[in-house]
Amino acid sequence: QRARVLAKWLDEARPRSRARAVARERLKLDGVELLVNATTLGMSPEAPPVDVRTLKPGLLVYDLIAHRPTPLIRLARRRGCLAAG
Repeated sequence: QRARVLAKWLDEARPRSRARAVARERLKLDGVELLVNATTLGMSPEAPPVDVRTLKPGLLVYDLIAHRPTPLIRLARRRGCLAAG
């Protein structure tokens, strides 16, 4: 629910962009420029929140959970993404 509220707020704040809250199992990154992870799933190296094969060079990946690089951030950087937490 919070993710949908945030996506709606972003859509209204930035009319030229499109934000969507998507369940992990339905996530597709084709055409996506920014991926924001707001779950603790980014902390797990065994089960990242996305299929790492879908992380393409240049994708912006942001993990809200920690102030240090999470396994998700490290995986994204190895795949050529711009990633921060």
